Amino acid sequence: VCGVTVVHVTVAQGLLRGVAVTSRASGGTYYRFQGIAYAKPPVGELRFKVVPAPQDPDSWNGTKDALSEGASCPQSGKSQEDCLYLNVYSPQLPESTESSLKPVMVWIHGGGFIKGSGTTKGFGPDYLVDEGIVVVTINYRLGVIGFLSLEGTDVASNVGLKDQAAALRWVKQNIAKFGGDPDNVTIFGQSAGGASVNYQILSPLSAGLFTRAISESGSVFNPWSYMSDPRERAFRMGQALGYTGDDDQALVDFLRTLTADELIAAQGKALSQEEKNGGEEYPFVATAESSVSSGDVVFLPDEPVKMMQSGQFNKVPYIIGANSEEYRESATSLNNTPSSWTSLSKSFERYVPLDLGLKRGSEKSLQIAEKIRQFYFGDHNMSTSTVPQFCDMETDIMFVKGIYKTSTEFVAHSDVPLYNYQFCYDGRLGVSRVHGSNSTIYGPSHTDELSYIFYYTAVTTPFPENSTEMITLRRMVSIWTNFAKTGNPSAGLDVLWRPNTVDDHFYLKIDADLSLEKDLEKERMAFWDEIYNSVGK
Repeated sequence: VCGVTVVHVTVAQGLLRGVAVTSRASGGTYYRFQGIAYAKPPVGELRFKVVPAPQDPDSWNGTKDALSEGASCPQSGKSQEDCLYLNVYSPQLPESTESSLKPVMVWIHGGGFIKGSGTTKGFGPDYLVDEGIVVVTINYRLGVIGFLSLEGTDVASNVGLKDQAAALRWVKQNIAKFGGDPDNVTIFGQSAGGASVNYQILSPLSAGLFTRAISESGSVFNPWSYMSDPRERAFRMGQALGYTGDDDQALVDFLRTLTADELIAAQGKALSQEEKNGGEEYPFVATAESSVSSGDVVFLPDEPVKMMQSGQFNKVPYIIGANSEEYRESATSLNNTPSSWTSLSKSFERYVPLDLGLKRGSEKSLQIAEKIRQFYFGDHNMSTSTVPQFCDMETDIMFVKGIYKTSTEFVAHSDVPLYNYQFCYDGRLGVSRVHGSNSTIYGPSHTDELSYIFYYTAVTTPFPENSTEMITLRRMVSIWTNFAKTGNPSAGLDVLWRPNTVDDHFYLKIDADLSLEKDLEKERMAFWDEIYNSVGK
């Protein structure tokens, strides 16, 4: 290739060709390998299956190009099922004189388990690689193709999460060839990727595959990340596609006759109206597995709450936190149709979390709905003028209370450090602000922190190094990469970030300045504790 430095790495399956590229952040050089298969293509009969228990990718003769990203997994507008690929970005290859292995960070993307990929076209690894980190980004199966679950059939449950574990196994086996340390791997992810990180912490299948973990805005206790009714969802979707029987395996066989596009188009039909009202927007997500078919392996042996409360999880140092106004953009967008506030007020019971296990319309459910309304809105009706209160309520229901629960259970049942953070800085580099958000609520919305960790290609004019935006970015990159290197996120900061204990719930508040605080959203979390306690949960 003219004018391009080509580099080669030998992995277990054969020789890969990559390329040297220039960091857009520093001007330094790093090495890029893209579209590397980490498992057999899950196509045909292998749809809905673990690419058997798990099958390694096929070997090849000669040199294979790793010069462009693999296809995204099937989602709206994309239909290629041969999609189990990852990308590796390394600051050095082991042939170089300085051959000490570098810490590895494996990125698990968000997108509600229904969209997204490991692409780095929008969010580049440059800042992380510049800090001496080998960055890996992965694809995993999504939606019904990744999370259909029908016990007693030849379907494997949670294959999307099992794909992530297979990618981590590939990293363990091969990353040293790229200059990465297989014994120093940090998994990190955002939203559904943050919940995925929490699931990897729970899974016995992933034990020993990673050393540390970071969840941004995601937990197994968020209402959108777990389903307790996988069979009902599968049959609702099957009926929408014309399946009229009641046999589980026959339903699976029927679904295998359809194209990926047909499945993706119909998967939204899997949710009941009650689930949609209750904030569940993603039709197929993780679920507990009681038994597995031949050739499969158990990823999630029990409900997440039972696993965490009995200490059944991988005890690794863990950073988990959220943005202060996660729901800001969604809340603000409701103002475009002010009449929606009236209809939401009328059906306020929709905000009673489904995991309380209360029957809709029951006295207890209506009573709790009224408590929630009083707590967040007092005597005010929901309207365009209560957007900040609505944002608080939905930020708590959808994100913060789940993250709080993961944190308290983790600390109660483990003696390794857990660090909480709240990202509060609402600068011009935040994803939503880059895209022109004019919300008057101060505080970052969902995904806004990503552009303070990755090289965000939508930013056309760079911010000066002395801007608060760049100072915050450098801090975030430093915290995340120091944690990945040594487990100490405070290295080089002027604040000591203390881990949580059972008695002291510390968190790092990341605004224009850093500060160590206690009791994240104390009154709001105490309110939810009281609600859950009142129904014995």
